[in-house]
Amino acid sequence: DAEVDVLLACQDRVIRCIQGSEELYNLPTDGPATCLCRYHPSSSKTNEASVDKMFVYGTSNGVLGAFTCNNTNIKKVWTHQTEEESGGITAIAATDITHNGIQEILVGREDGRVQVYGFFEGPTLPKLVYTKSVGESIQSIGHAHMISPDKEDIVVVTYSGNVILLNERPPVTSATKEARDSSVDKRMKELKADIDKLGEKLEQERKKVYGFFEGPTLPKLVYTKSVGESIQSIGHACFSFSPNLS
Repeated sequence: DAEVDVLLACQDRVIRCIQGSEELYNLPTDGPATCLCRYHPSSSKTNEASVDKMFVYGTSNGVLGAFTCNNTNIKKVWTHQTEEESGGITAIAATDITHNGIQEILVGREDGRVQVYGFFEGPTLPKLVYTKSVGESIQSIGHAHMISPDKEDIVVVTYSGNVILLNERPPVTSATKEARDSSVDKRMKELKADIDKLGEKLEQERKKVYGFFEGPTLPKLVYTKSVGESIQSIGHACFSFSPNLS
């Protein structure tokens, strides 16, 4: 099978899959496609080896859509648009900015709105979870660790050349909370397992110190000293003294 070299989002309402100089197949869209990007349903990108690759795209009339493609065909997955979200899409990116294990879609619009869409009510349709207006058309959108190494920030470039950093967090939805709780539970189980292992190691070291390696009935020699003659009695005590210097 021929392998796709490039995907073209075209103004004639078609996304084209190109191999060499030939068009392998295409996907009609609901408006002139202006941008597209690779989308990984899981932020771990474990689907990288999958035959079907997923992409998301935006159109000049505000439609957000997704499709999958491989070496033999292309298939539409979903399209999404509401009256409140009709501004032309000029930039798009994808990242797990809420750290819930599922990538969100970052959208920049011609009217200056920056939006984040998440999949919190099912895997088929995204939901708008964050919006912010920067006052002028968005030309590019991306994400980076600009302020904190633990959290990604949204970075946009506007029509006039301004670079704007947005570090507000999208709201925590129930699905995001559940994902985080699941992650905390997993970490707690891992910590408990580590503590149990440390406890076992501590017990082994304790047995070494007290001379018991194979149970409390079998002691092991841990110290020996000769005093040169027969021992008649043995015991233990603590002694202290204060010298009299007068």
